[in-house]
Amino acid sequence: MVARKAIGYSMMSAKLASEEKKPDGFFQILTLEALRELIIDRSIRIIYGLGPKTEAELQRIGICTVRDIYNNRDAVIRLLGDHGRHIIDLADGIDDRVVSAPTKSHSFGKEITFQQDITDREYLKDVLRLIARELSFQARLNGTFAKTITLKVTFKDMKKITRSKSGDATNKADVIYTTAAALLDKVERRPIRLVGITLSGFTDGVVKQLSLFDDPEEDKKSGQLDEVTLNLQRRYGMDIVKSGSEMISEQQIQKGWKKEGK
Repeated sequence: MVARKAIGYSMMSAKLASEEKKPDGFFQILTLEALRELIIDRSIRIIYGLGPKTEAELQRIGICTVRDIYNNRDAVIRLLGDHGRHIIDLADGIDDRVVSAPTKSHSFGKEITFQQDITDREYLKDVLRLIARELSFQARLNGTFAKTITLKVTFKDMKKITRSKSGDATNKADVIYTTAAALLDKVERRPIRLVGITLSGFTDGVVKQLSLFDDPEEDKKSGQLDEVTLNLQRRYGMDIVKSGSEMISEQQIQKGWKKEGK
């Protein structure tokens, strides 16, 4: 069973996502733009850490909604100083605080249901690449690594199958994608209505077999790059960093939607 949960790119977005999700549902806020769109016409109390005293001070100068904050930035700073600047940053979706990992679930995943059956395997792999990217982002935010990657497929006749592979623990998007794509290659070629990926078998660190060809210095550099990337994504949203393959997959999916009149 896929554990349904909320995902956010920052502490404030994760808190809002958890409050927005329906019972047994799923909600995600992965970019600054998504957060702004969600809160722009809400009460200023939706800003994380903005209490009743500050709310009353802002209301006295006519600032009642987040949109009012956007339109009166100078007034907020004049009234509240550095605290006002912090409130503006949070309203803009800028939040440097570290997301604390939620209680670990046995698994989490994402699936996409198509409006019409898909037979184009390359299109399906483009979808899997973007799913893998989101799951990687969530796993890295949580500081977890998955040992098992499961592909889920629902065919045109609604028959459902899963295919899994276990190996070295990972939270890297390219590994999640290549594993899921390889599993898809082994699935019989029939029209597909739904495709998804689930991660499970979590650990708090990388577990891999040692090899004579491993380069500790390269592993260290890769880890440092991953940390820089995650910090950027946490601050500015998942879309701030994309691989060339991910951008190509996005373009191919957009072409597919236009072709199908979506």
